[in-house]
Amino acid sequence: MSAEESKAPKPEKDKKPANAFFMYTKSVRDSVKSQNPTLNNREITKKISEDWKALPEPEKKVFQDEFEAQSAEYRRTHPKTNEKKAPKLKKSSEPKQPIKKRPANK
Repeated sequence: MSAEESKAPKPEKDKKPANAFFMYTKSVRDSVKSQNPTLNNREITKKISEDWKALPEPEKKVFQDEFEAQSAEYRRTHPKTNEKKAPKLKKSSEPKQPIKKRPANK
């Protein structure tokens, strides 16, 4: 059995919804890239970020509302992901012994 055969593909997990900014980025990246063909990916992202900050609230609200709708759907279909787990406590096989003080040297 080869190494490739022994590795079973992992099942795909449902991803959490992207936030409003990432939804905006996805919708405008291609147009920003075509308008600025000399920019690299970092510069394109920086430009999109500046555009997002300058975007009026009503236009941002469209993306924020879409994010809220997708988040609500995700929480509905994945209820256990929202539960907070209690921290695990270390279990000791022996009870703790009190610390013995050493006599002071005189």
